[in-house]
Amino acid sequence: MISEEDKIMMETLYWWGIPTLF
Repeated sequence: MISEEDKIMMETLYWWGIPTLF
């Protein structure tokens, strides 16, 4: 399960245009 902090971080990376491992 993804925690709120991880979700926020992934959303931030998404907006910055940085691909994630998820």
